[in-house]
Amino acid sequence: MNEHIVAMQQKIDALNQRERVLVLLTAIVFLLMILQVALLDPLLSKREQLNSSIKSINAEMQQKNNEKMILEAQLTAGINRDKIKRRNQLKSQRDQLNQKIEQSLVAMIPPRLMPEVLERVLAETKGLKLLSIENKPVVAMVRQKPAMEAAGGNTAAGNQALYNHGFVLRLKGNYMEAITYFEKLSQLPWRFQWDDLRYRVEQYPNAIITLEVHTVSMAEEWIGV
Repeated sequence: MNEHIVAMQQKIDALNQRERVLVLLTAIVFLLMILQVALLDPLLSKREQLNSSIKSINAEMQQKNNEKMILEAQLTAGINRDKIKRRNQLKSQRDQLNQKIEQSLVAMIPPRLMPEVLERVLAETKGLKLLSIENKPVVAMVRQKPAMEAAGGNTAAGNQALYNHGFVLRLKGNYMEAITYFEKLSQLPWRFQWDDLRYRVEQYPNAIITLEVHTVSMAEEWIGV
């Protein structure tokens, strides 16, 4: 093993200055890839899991709403009391589903707090500098149902909607400072989803880091920065 190390050292010593710089840069890139696999990939995996769960809930909710609309159309044509009972059962199931969605969103950080929390954690991270922050347009994940839902007597449940509130943060610092910041964010009592992370070396060891995250809520309001 020592012979291999000595041989490798001799090969490096034989390189000119430019070749040594290329070897060093290659080693740094390899180390960054290892750190990304070990630290960042698990965070992105958690985001995919929650997104999958929300999509499943949305699909189930849409199916229940479609069934209810069909039954209401049948009731207007004079269908008997058994159909009314079935409609009420579907309303109850939909209300339970809405409650399930609300419970899954309890742990998500409220949109109005997201800028403040991201900046507060950044202020506690030594060396990392804030370049810019911005809100992304609010996107409706589940749109409100038409006014016909009011005929069911429960407009609050019928008009339920989910909104995606995105946020973009641009930072300047080195890789380890960025990792420290990300670890602090993952330890917060609230949850938010990681959408994108770009790391561009500007002048080693400093880099420009662009972080895109989002939270989900039932309110469309997005407090500006």
